[in-house]
Amino acid sequence: MSIWSNKNNSEHQISVVLNKEANVFEKNDIVYASLLKFNIKQMNIASVTLIPNPKDCSTELQASINEDTQLETSIFNLLGEKMFYAVKNVKKGTMQQVLNIEHLNTGSYILQLKTNDKLINKSLIIK
Repeated sequence: MSIWSNKNNSEHQISVVLNKEANVFEKNDIVYASLLKFNIKQMNIASVTLIPNPKDCSTELQASINEDTQLETSIFNLLGEKMFYAVKNVKKGTMQQVLNIEHLNTGSYILQLKTNDKLINKSLIIK
């Protein structure tokens, strides 16, 4: 299960554990319980920024990484065709990477970042 945080624009995975002593009943497809424990799992990527956006030759990708992970970076055109792909092992902390986009035509694209537990899409505009 996951919840969305508007405060930091990120998704958090949660698990719900039912206490053995809990009173549980179901009504109208909703399960009610008296004692629940919630565990929030921190996602690998906390935030993503493209600077500047829009841009013409290159843009800098900045991401806050919560743990060491493998990061897949893709750029798709609006037809869904993959125009750029790179895989990089990144360390916990702030990650910065310059993306060379001079081979892309003017227009709108989708930048996709993927780790083992998170997928983020950002709009990229090339002028």
